[in-house]
Amino acid sequence: MLAAARILSAIVVGAVFLGAVWAAPGGDFARAATAAAFSPFCHQEPARSWAALGTQLPVCVRCLGFYLGALAACCLGLRFEKKRLAAAAVLTAAGLGLEFMLGQTGGEIVRFATALALAGFTVPALWSETAAGALRPSRWTAS
Repeated sequence: MLAAARILSAIVVGAVFLGAVWAAPGGDFARAATAAAFSPFCHQEPARSWAALGTQLPVCVRCLGFYLGALAACCLGLRFEKKRLAAAAVLTAAGLGLEFMLGQTGGEIVRFATALALAGFTVPALWSETAAGALRPSRWTAS
């Protein structure tokens, strides 16, 4: 399960940056294709997105942080711990609360860092639960 998660997260992160690399020499098709692929998942606002090689990435900084956090968690083989997840959730809520109270958008680094932490501590829960579920007999199978 962890190997599949590593491959999937590497493909997603690679797609984010590959579109920018292909688009840098003037490839509008690559930019449009990656933007279309990520548009169902991200608002892609230019003011909230970073650029690579002079080309806007097809995801905002928060989505980028989440994808990179998931990749880091998979590559490092992090284990799920409720304390880490709670800390990441509090950090994320604090960042969102600060944005709301100030009436302006928070810094890109805050968005990126909170998403990185949240994904890094959430994704291990997904594969540990999936792996545990694979070992349990299904309640839908006949006994």
